[in-house]
Parts: sequence; structure tokens; C-alpha cells
Amino acid sequence: MTVRRPDFLASPASSAPASEAPGFLLARFTARKMMRAAAAIGLALGVVQCGRYYLASRQYRGEATFHSELAAFYSAQERDQRHHAELIDYENDAWKRRGDPVPGQIYENPYRTQAGLSARRVEYYLRMGRKYEDAAARPWRPVEPDPLPPGFEG
Repeated sequence: MTVRRPDFLASPASSAPASEAPGFLLARFTARKMMRAAAAIGLALGVVQCGRYYLASRQYRGEATFHSELAAFYSAQERDQRHHAELIDYENDAWKRRGDPVPGQIYENPYRTQAGLSARRVEYYLRMGRKYEDAAARPWRPVEPDPLPPGFEG
């Protein structure tokens, strides 16, 4: 039984040209191979970037939902505060109609200022909700940091 030597182990005295030696075959890059490699790398990077955009979009949609829920909460709070303010105004008017209100029995009405603050917060959270809905639709754009909500300014 004869064992045949592989071609690449042939002696240097063989008739094969040096350009066809295995080291040269592995290092031969044609334009076609380079284009295929560039396309594969570009495709892989594109898939990774799409994944990042998808995750950013999900996060922004969550932020938009959170801000919309806060806007609904402060809207209900504003409605209740306006209602309480009307009740206190009614009580104060009743004391005034009686003619001789005792000092201290006319109530201050803090609900008016609280209702105004809640209205500003509703506008703020609606604006933030729209901002994050836009960011979710276009996650490749940068998002500016949120300003402080009304009532929390330093």
C-alpha cells in the first residue's frame, strides 16, 4: 500500500509554481471576495443596529405611556381640586351672606393654587408623552433631557 503525499507537502523541486502554494492560495483576495466580506459585515452591523433601535423604541413607548398616565392622574386631580375650591368658595360666600363672619371662619382657598399647579403638570406630562411618542417613531434621533416638572423647580 502506497501512501501518497499531499500536494502542498511536495518538495520544493516540484514543478508547481510558487504562486499556487497553499499560503498564497489562502491570502489571495479578489475584489469579489472583498465585496462579499464587506456585504456580510454590513448586514451583521445593520441587524445589530436594528435591534438597538427596536429596544430604544420599546423604551420610548413605555416612557410615553408613563407620561400619559401621569397626565390622566393630574387631570383627575385638577378636576377634584377645582371642585373643592368651588365648595370652599360657596362656604365663604355663605358666611359673608350671613352678615357677620367670625374672623377665622372664612377659609383660605389653597385648592385654587393647587388646581393651577395640576393644570401645568397636565400640560407638562402631555408634552412629554408626545415627545416620547415621536422618539419611539424615530429612535435614531437624539432625545433631549426632560426639564423638571412644574412644582419641582429649584
